[in-house]
Amino acid sequence: MPYGKLNVGFRHWGSSKLDKQHRKELKRDAFTEEVVHTIEVVSGHKKQAMTYVGAGLAALVIGVAIYFYRDNTSATRQRDLQEAFQVKAATITGAPTSQAQGKLQYSTQDEKTKAEQKAFENVVTKHSGTNEAAVGEMHLGMMAADAGNMDLAIKYFQNAASYSSADYASLANYKLAQAYIGTGKEADAEKVLRALVDKPTSLVSKEESLIMLARLISKTRKDEAKKLLEPLEKSKSEVINKNAQMVLAEISK
Repeated sequence: MPYGKLNVGFRHWGSSKLDKQHRKELKRDAFTEEVVHTIEVVSGHKKQAMTYVGAGLAALVIGVAIYFYRDNTSATRQRDLQEAFQVKAATITGAPTSQAQGKLQYSTQDEKTKAEQKAFENVVTKHSGTNEAAVGEMHLGMMAADAGNMDLAIKYFQNAASYSSADYASLANYKLAQAYIGTGKEADAEKVLRALVDKPTSLVSKEESLIMLARLISKTRKDEAKKLLEPLEKSKSEVINKNAQMVLAEISK
């Protein structure tokens, strides 16, 4: 099924450590605001004609049981992930923790952060090896980045990319590249971004990766960066077109 596209912002990142704005970008980009909290796994429901014939009956019954088991576990994974994002969306009221009109409320930010951490860790542990677990790890990585723990953030992004499907692995690698840039590991970031350029997905386009790559290498390879960006000025995507022009303008200064 189609997923929302990333609305990627491009800013300058420090070479020695992750600055405050970069942490905001890791935390608040369209992945967290638009894509992940509406995530659904395709369950593949189709009308099926079933014919019970002789010895084939046992195999068919087993097959049907497996189908519905997978469907139910998928629904469970989605529910647990949705509950984790409900914790993320909770408000801070200063009053005792409660649930008003279906929305969670916490008395302090610290209390909410701990609950959010626990909720996403539960998804990762309970549903290890699934796309939902990868989403959980990516969110935990962004929480770690926001707290300034970039080693842990990088670990989460790497883990998520290692077992998830191609779309979600590309998203985890995109976050990984951001984390590498923010910690001065620019060679590692370039390697990841070039791989994303070579194999774009529905969640991370070739153009998005090219713009980040051009921004990264512009400090030392300005001409190469310009060559990457110039074709994107003609992109039919307003977001890609605008960001390519913005980075080109910065490079040309």
